[in-house]
Amino acid sequence: MTIVILESASSAVAPLKYSTDKLRGGQVSIVCAGNLPDDLPSTAREAFLEREAHPSLSRKARRLAFHVAFNPNSGDTITRGQIPECIREWMEKMGYAGQPYIVFRHNDIEREHYHLVSTNILPNGRIISNSFSQWRSLKAGKELQDRYGFVMGRREKAATPVRTVEELMGPELRFRREAPVREQFTAIIRRAHEFNYESYAQFLAILASFGMMTHAVRRKNGNWGLDAYATDENGNKISRLYAIDRMLRKDIVEEFRSRRDENRTMGQEANGYDTKMAAAAVRCLDRARSFSEYRSMIRSLGFDIYTFRDGNGILQDVSIVDKKNGRVGSVSIMEPSLTLERLRAVIDFPERKMGTRKATGALTAEQTTVRNEDEQMRFDRMQETEERHTRHI
Repeated sequence: MTIVILESASSAVAPLKYSTDKLRGGQVSIVCAGNLPDDLPSTAREAFLEREAHPSLSRKARRLAFHVAFNPNSGDTITRGQIPECIREWMEKMGYAGQPYIVFRHNDIEREHYHLVSTNILPNGRIISNSFSQWRSLKAGKELQDRYGFVMGRREKAATPVRTVEELMGPELRFRREAPVREQFTAIIRRAHEFNYESYAQFLAILASFGMMTHAVRRKNGNWGLDAYATDENGNKISRLYAIDRMLRKDIVEEFRSRRDENRTMGQEANGYDTKMAAAAVRCLDRARSFSEYRSMIRSLGFDIYTFRDGNGILQDVSIVDKKNGRVGSVSIMEPSLTLERLRAVIDFPERKMGTRKATGALTAEQTTVRNEDEQMRFDRMQETEERHTRHI
């Protein structure tokens, strides 16, 4: 059984009205009452109002109602006939002996439960203290559970089926506005851990391929966490920012590290990098003149590609994701000829320099000098921040 002391109202009339309204509809029945005349529940209302109008009652008093829900579980053997006596003894142990009260049986939902309505005001106008009320309630319930055949514990919840990414996001594996965002995030992370990622960049690339844009943040307690938001097929933001580690109630960064280290020990050959992914990376890079064109070519082959940059905007990694087969790989690792310098030449420059190219596609001497100097500056900054960046991931 679960005994929950509900939030106290400013008047006991409010929770009383909640049950009496359903009483007229046949969804609720009166089980018992105490310290009240036989005419119920109108006399209960009068008794509560009389206590609340006591001249000695402090004007600062706000929590005047005592409203409790009793929820028997399926394994409890307590009977309906034992409920009135059990509640009466529970009230005595809680310090409410002699207080007027009324108990309703609710059948308005699938689970039968009981509502107790009373008042916190004593006959002399003083207020019964509610300090440690939940702890005292649990203690009183445990003292009665053996005698009445119930076990104090949490309320039973129906088991919710765990849906897969395909069930939530459809065959295209992209975010759907009609599906719960939290549930989609959970399914994506569960699927991402099935991939063979070996780095933080590859892990984020997997999440991004499903439309989950993320970044690591330092929480106030000093631990690293992960924030994320959902995007549509065009990369537009369609949800608010979620703290994923808090939502899942687990250290997601630590889980990533353990799985990453496990994948690294398996090695590249055991993880099964697809030669088709490497061939696609080389073939498309030779033909592409900009990153957008490069990505379009990769996607036309059934893969997806994502870049990873450090805090200074310097390209650190390019990953190809195969969502259907659960594989991900760094382009520079799968194909040694595709160095970061060569990838930066396509990803960082041509799209901005397209208008200044000659008809033959070659750069002028002045453009080449500027490009080389810019590239050298980027490379120097990369060397300065690489060690710091590595510690973060």
